[in-house]
Amino acid sequence: MNTNFLLGVGWPDAATSSVPYGLASALALLLTVWLLAFLKRMADEHYRLLKEKEREDAAAAAADEEDTEKSVASPTAGLEKPLILAGFLLCLGPALASAQDSKDPGPSITLGAFVETYFSWNFNRPQSSLTAFRGFDARHDSFALSNAVLDTHWTAGAASGRLALQTGDTPDIYYGAEATSDIRHILEATVAWKAPVGKGLTLDGGIFLSPIGPETILIKDNWTWSRSTLFFGLPFYHAGMRATYPVSDRWSVTGAVYNGWNNVTDTNGKKSVSVQGLYTKPDKITASLLYFGGAERPRGAPEGQPWRNLFDAHITMAVSKALSLQAHADGGFEDTTFGRSSWRAAALAARVKANSWLYVAGRADILDETIPGSSAGTASPLFFPTTRVRSLTATLDARPADRLSVRLEFRHDAAADPIYFRGASAVSSAKSQSTVTFGLTAWF
Repeated sequence: MNTNFLLGVGWPDAATSSVPYGLASALALLLTVWLLAFLKRMADEHYRLLKEKEREDAAAAAADEEDTEKSVASPTAGLEKPLILAGFLLCLGPALASAQDSKDPGPSITLGAFVETYFSWNFNRPQSSLTAFRGFDARHDSFALSNAVLDTHWTAGAASGRLALQTGDTPDIYYGAEATSDIRHILEATVAWKAPVGKGLTLDGGIFLSPIGPETILIKDNWTWSRSTLFFGLPFYHAGMRATYPVSDRWSVTGAVYNGWNNVTDTNGKKSVSVQGLYTKPDKITASLLYFGGAERPRGAPEGQPWRNLFDAHITMAVSKALSLQAHADGGFEDTTFGRSSWRAAALAARVKANSWLYVAGRADILDETIPGSSAGTASPLFFPTTRVRSLTATLDARPADRLSVRLEFRHDAAADPIYFRGASAVSSAKSQSTVTFGLTAWF
């Protein structure tokens, strides 16, 4: 057994020396003892400093307590403003505590209103002073109040509702055959409940604006003064119940059951259903996919009561700060006793923000319908008394003040058959018509 320990340095050719193993062990033991002693001395010093810090903190706390006792003994010495503040908080405290303890913030009501008025000129100069097949801007050579609406929204916890009352020419056009009742003065009336299901399931019922298409009854939310051919042909409103669920921050799904297509009162004892997926990226994109189905023909119709299928898709996109685009496609069919009725429709629109107060918009739209016939007869058209209607629209939209829109619009309509009026003729004799409209709308 080797009892020597080699000591040396690490560079090449360094000298080494041999040290007996016992001596090396003794030296290592001494070094270990010295290191342990050094560490113990450092620990003792740290413990002493920690104790001194604790004594200093205790002395400071005692001094603070003594100052507090002196302050209590002389409560008015230099404390006028703190006492006033304390008194105010004491009086306000119960109200703050009540508000904090209450989980229901209480009901809230939001009021809104808008007015739409215009003057329009039809170059066909119809003696009836009416522009045929035009939604809500049907007056010729006349100043007209299109619509005046008072809108109320309210919320109370998980419950909410809306009541929008209207007057003017729009109610009669909007409700059509149902306009003879006082219901025509209701634009929308709903009550809703947000159920504690997942991210929040909203259930609501009443009279709704139709979710079909990107255009709305409010002119301020549209790019043009007049609505497209699609808007005029497709339903305006529904009465029923629906459920909406937010699948994500941008996607929501809505299912609904309605009395029918433009029906407050059910006319055939059959209900319609719809399903919609809506995607929204604020100030960027709004897109919708929708199915609407139901038996829409009245009882006793010669076409029977076939199930009508409607498919609708639209997207509105901000391409840049100055340019926005909108596309709308709609189609559907129903199998009648005379064959299949069907339609195809599309609209393309663009809007340019010329400067901070002026917009320029253009739109082209078309609706094409197949009207079936057989030896038994011919089905009634679903939309217009012709197979094709199209229009071109150009609009200047000036915003001289907040919540005020001044619009100048030219529009040309054309049809496959003479469905428009010209001059004194009481019979539709023109295949086209052109109008110029000056309109004002304001809102809050």
